[in-house]
Amino acid sequence: LLRQVFRHHVVPQSGGTLVVISEKRIVIGNGGGSPYSALIPLLKVGHQGLARWTRKVDLFSKDLIMIPIHLGMHWCLAVIDNRTSTITYYDSLLGDNHQCTAALRDYMVAEHLSKKKQPMDPASWKLVIEKDLPEQMNGCDCGVFACKYAEYISQDRPFDFAQSDMPYFRRRMIWEIINKTLL
Repeated sequence: LLRQVFRHHVVPQSGGTLVVISEKRIVIGNGGGSPYSALIPLLKVGHQGLARWTRKVDLFSKDLIMIPIHLGMHWCLAVIDNRTSTITYYDSLLGDNHQCTAALRDYMVAEHLSKKKQPMDPASWKLVIEKDLPEQMNGCDCGVFACKYAEYISQDRPFDFAQSDMPYFRRRMIWEIINKTLL
C-alpha cells in the first residue's frame, strides 16, 4: 500500500524491511515478517538497530521521512521533516508518544554523526505530538487514518477528512491496490 500511496520505487532490505524512497520523501517500515514497525528495534537497541536499514540512503537529503508506527493493536504515523527540523507524531486516537519522537530525534542525531561525521545538536529538533487532526471514533480504522495522514502530508494538503470518510477510503484503497494506480 505504501508503494501505491507514495508512487515511489521500493528498495527491499534484509529482515523484510520496506524502504520506500523518492527524490524528496522516504518511508521506513516493515514489509513483512514481524508486524511491528521500525520503532521497536529503535527503542530496544537505538541507532545501531536500524542503521543497516538506511545505510544506502542519505536521510538528510529527504524533505520528509515517514515512519508507520505499530503499537501492537494500533497504528500511528511519525514524520521527520528535514525542511523544518521537526519530528511530528500523528495518532488518530490523540495519544501521546513522546518516547517515539525522542527516539527518532536521537536516531537522526546519531545518523548525522555516522554519515556526516559531524555532531548535531539534539535541541535543533522540534518534537510535536499533533492534536489538531481528524480523530478516529472506533476501534478499527487506525491503519486507514495513518495511511491518509501520510498521503495528505506527502502532498502538502491539509487534513480535510473525518471518521465518516473511512468506508469510502477503505474501498478506494482496495481499488487502488487491485488496479495498481492512485485516484
